[in-house]
Amino acid sequence: MKGILLSLFFITYSAFAQDCAPKNLVTEENSPFQKIPVYDQDGLSICYAYSAAQMVDYQLVKNGGERSVHPLWAALKYVDSIKQERISSGITYNAIQQISKVGNCKYDDISKALGVWAEKAKVNEADIMDLIERLAPKFANLYKINVTPTAEEIDQAINDAIADHKPWCTAGATWEELMPELRALSSLSSTKILTDLVLPVCSTDLQKISLPNLTYYRSDVDADYASTLEKKIATINAPVSVTYCSNMLYEPEYVGVTRKTKTTAESYDSKCGGHESIIVGKKKIGEACHFLLRNSWGSGFGSSTEKWKCLCKNRTTGEFVDDCSNETHNTGEYTIEGCWVNGAQLSKNMFGMTSLENTQASKPGAKTTPKKK
Repeated sequence: MKGILLSLFFITYSAFAQDCAPKNLVTEENSPFQKIPVYDQDGLSICYAYSAAQMVDYQLVKNGGERSVHPLWAALKYVDSIKQERISSGITYNAIQQISKVGNCKYDDISKALGVWAEKAKVNEADIMDLIERLAPKFANLYKINVTPTAEEIDQAINDAIADHKPWCTAGATWEELMPELRALSSLSSTKILTDLVLPVCSTDLQKISLPNLTYYRSDVDADYASTLEKKIATINAPVSVTYCSNMLYEPEYVGVTRKTKTTAESYDSKCGGHESIIVGKKKIGEACHFLLRNSWGSGFGSSTEKWKCLCKNRTTGEFVDDCSNETHNTGEYTIEGCWVNGAQLSKNMFGMTSLENTQASKPGAKTTPKKK
């Protein structure tokens, strides 16, 4: 039986690899990605919201509009819908669904609200969001132990949260300038804190957004993911969000998903690192089909990019350089726009994909998945 399954995978994947005609949504003429940055979630676990924001913005810009969706808004609307106290961990499909249903508070408005704190502490917006995510549970725990904690205990909780965030923090941060605001936080829910921060600029005049059908795909067969993703990139002319084990970016031969059988449920390796990114292109490298994965971990070179050929852009000229690498292009002259990951290997680590397309919409099933970074 195992031999038959391997043969079927080989036949299916071989056909998929043969059909892998090149497509690149980043480098094509008048690409919406000229107006959509490569985000850096900076340790903040809302990859799903960054994917949702990029997918909706792609549709807006493609149809003559402007980039407009802030990842924080996508995250807040998602957690509002499920009454979750923290914005960490979610699903791109549901975040887009809520933006479409509720409306959108424009990117610039939210950026200005976060910018007041960010400018004071000399950090970026993701730093502010991540610090609040780390601080809220520490405050909650503090108030469980002591109904009226001392000023020293409150400061210690704040400093512990700052220390937890330090590996991802912007260099030169001056958090001490923000201590009065952090001490004054009375809510123990990061969702409530962040909502209160942006609510004054988002309470009225929400932007109504019309989108193509929101579609979710999931399979119990590895090869189905690769072939379906290849077809979607070829036909819908828009990015596709994929849910996958991010550990494969560091270990290309890694397999983090065990598919369900008649007697066992789908399961995930402890090192999986559940994550969401968008796929924005495809092409053959050698005989294998590769997908252009646009991550939300910043545009710099790092350990997650060193195993793959990538698409880079010259900081000065704006010229794209394909098949760039850490070894030859990590000189400070280039940014990474995405990396070409092996399609067969990606399919062994995937457990869902979300797309916006003019077809019959489908919804995600109620299956347990690992938390996404």
